[in-house]
Amino acid sequence: IHLSEKALISGRYKIVTGAVIDDDLIPIKVEEGHMWLDGHYVGWGTQAIEASFKKGRYCGNGCLFDILSDPNEDHELSESMPEMTKQLLGRLQELNKNNFRPDRGETVDWACDVFMNKYGGFYGPFVDV
Repeated sequence: IHLSEKALISGRYKIVTGAVIDDDLIPIKVEEGHMWLDGHYVGWGTQAIEASFKKGRYCGNGCLFDILSDPNEDHELSESMPEMTKQLLGRLQELNKNNFRPDRGETVDWACDVFMNKYGGFYGPFVDV
């Protein structure tokens, strides 16, 4: 199952290569390949939010999990199963070749105002706004 450009499930194994990060939604700088929201952290408020985004494991080179025996993905297996990791990373790369990635241009701050006020919270044609 090709979950995203960053993740794939094949049989009992799942490979992830980081999180898909939208800089506009996350106010904390997160390194590419870093798995934010990856863990169980104590705390509340901003302490819990910051821990969720900054603590997590680095998966830029691929993190492998056996999702049948470890559904919470607590035990990372890439070092103990390098061949499986390599195989799944290759398959993920192959599947990503056909991803549609259009150039959506630059982020425009006033588009949020149009989105909320002109179109009532719906995306609209941002032409001649």
